[in-house]
Amino acid sequence: MPQALHTVLINPSWVFQKGNIGAIPDLYPPLGLACVASALRQAGLSVSIADMPMLRMKEHSDDLLIEHVRRENPAVIGLTAVTMTYPTVVRLARRLRTEFPNAAIVVGGVHVNSCPDDVLKEGAFDYSIAGQGELPAQRLWQGLLSGQVCDDIPGVGYHKACVPYRRPKQDFDLVGFAPTAYDLFDTRKYRRGFKKMAVMTSRGCNARCVFCTSGYVLPRVKFLPIDRVMDELKYLVNEIGFKYINIYDSNFTYDKKRVHEICDRIIEGGIRFKWRCFSKVNGVDFDLFHKMREAGCTHVLFGVETANDDTLKIIRKGNFRRHIEQAFREARRAGLCRVAYSIVGLPGETREDVLETIRFLEEIDAEFNVVSPISLMPGTPLHTDMNEFGMVVTEENWEKGSRGEVTATNGLLSDEEIHELVQIALERLNNGRFRYDWHKAVANNPSLCPHAAMMAAVQ
Repeated sequence: MPQALHTVLINPSWVFQKGNIGAIPDLYPPLGLACVASALRQAGLSVSIADMPMLRMKEHSDDLLIEHVRRENPAVIGLTAVTMTYPTVVRLARRLRTEFPNAAIVVGGVHVNSCPDDVLKEGAFDYSIAGQGELPAQRLWQGLLSGQVCDDIPGVGYHKACVPYRRPKQDFDLVGFAPTAYDLFDTRKYRRGFKKMAVMTSRGCNARCVFCTSGYVLPRVKFLPIDRVMDELKYLVNEIGFKYINIYDSNFTYDKKRVHEICDRIIEGGIRFKWRCFSKVNGVDFDLFHKMREAGCTHVLFGVETANDDTLKIIRKGNFRRHIEQAFREARRAGLCRVAYSIVGLPGETREDVLETIRFLEEIDAEFNVVSPISLMPGTPLHTDMNEFGMVVTEENWEKGSRGEVTATNGLLSDEEIHELVQIALERLNNGRFRYDWHKAVANNPSLCPHAAMMAAVQ
């Protein structure tokens, strides 16, 4: 390894399915990569990020990516993978191995957390990192720099060992790390194109919903220091010029006292911007929503999933229908727009149950509704114990499931019925609107993004 040990971290592109806004992600920089990059720079290492969507590289723009990486001449190549992008990441890693045989190839991200043993079997990587990435990355990269990687770094998988193995991930607090490396992205291009940016104030989730990886990948919520959060907000809003921020926490309202403090700091600091966040429906109240509104919050995104109390209990949501009604009522009273996420095809759910959920969603009157077919994500109880929940995989294709296509049933609804019910819900709940207003910038100016052909087509 050369002394400089320059690293390129790659954020892959992927394509979307036309129609359901639940299958259209917000096009923000990969914050996990940016945090790892920041930790590496803090350790004195050289890092750049190849953000494929912003480099106008589509999902299969392998040659363009190779040219970009060759100009960087890295000693280490890192890739981040969520479940939907994992097949693409494996393909890219194999191509990168051929083109750059002397570079170490490392993979991390949500999918590595969900399926660390499966990732070990691919043979496409030298190392993998599960869990929070900052400390393992610093130790791994320092070992690469010295020419001798320790064989017991927590969270690291050793793919090239005689018998591939991995070390258990380590739990650590997020104190003492440098701010997120937003400067490694073309933030001004994001501002021109989407006018939105994302921040994280915490990681992990206190919920244990059986269909979601968040509460199992990092079951203990970790908070970033509030001073760091404020510094990042000031940088993005005051220096770069973003007027809208997405708080990307799995459940921003988990700690009400902390939310009040963040809102007070925003107000007292005169940081003028609008923002949105994700929230559970229990543990919230009017006073919290009112303070959030004062601090610039415009939208709260709630995981409703279903209106059926028996189903809510089965999927371990930790709330009931009355909590949903109350949260929406108090958010409306505080002047906040409500976004409702729901799922079709949950365990034990019948056609009438889904239709009742649609009627319920009409009653609570959200501004936007995201309706998705059930997808069995690896690392979740619904995937691991699918027989216990009566679930059946009809197509083991993570990419399709993440793109809003039907890949599983609950034994009571067919693939065709699930698809039909999703379409009925979208038409009735959104009056035919299948996308958020903050995607309009890309739809109106397709040159801004390689996914723009899809974005412009979603009407």
